[in-house]
Amino acid sequence: FKPDVVHLHDLPGFFLNYFSFLDFLKEKKIPVLWTFHSEFMITGNCGATNGCEKWRVSCESCPQKSIFPETWIFDFSRYLFFRKKRLFQNQSRISITTPSAWLGHNVAASPMLGSDTIIKTVPNGVDCETFRVGASHEFPSVRSRTDEFIVIAVGANLMSNAKGGSFVTELAARLPGITFLLVGATEGGKRLPP
Repeated sequence: FKPDVVHLHDLPGFFLNYFSFLDFLKEKKIPVLWTFHSEFMITGNCGATNGCEKWRVSCESCPQKSIFPETWIFDFSRYLFFRKKRLFQNQSRISITTPSAWLGHNVAASPMLGSDTIIKTVPNGVDCETFRVGASHEFPSVRSRTDEFIVIAVGANLMSNAKGGSFVTELAARLPGITFLLVGATEGGKRLPP
């Protein structure tokens, strides 16, 4: 079995040895399209740098080792940083996409990737027949205080620093005439705008 192309997504979990897998794909000369949804592959270990700039040179003494994917005792960030860097060397059959220009900019700035690596931004698609602009009375399952707009923000653990829920609530406070619906904001006791 030799596919024409393999499309990968984020691999920070503990379910696949991506080093061995990419070596296999390279050996078999199988092209790879890899969509990065986080900064995991350009850092020593973390999925979101949260302002840390070490990834621009070399990760070590990771300030976020207890954040997913956790390494509670040992700090392998330097080892993994250089192992990932070696992984990308001579990988001429890998093209990378990111869903945002911001992430694409960070990936392009990474010292891990060769200058010939193809990096494209491909925004996540939206089915405009299902998700469309319309008056709130067209959507009876969402009770709105206004007929203007409803903004829906979705993310697992939405209020964490990595997901940016605080930016959504800050925006909601600035726009009192718009209804914000937060899905995945499980933290109780957080003060939210009306």
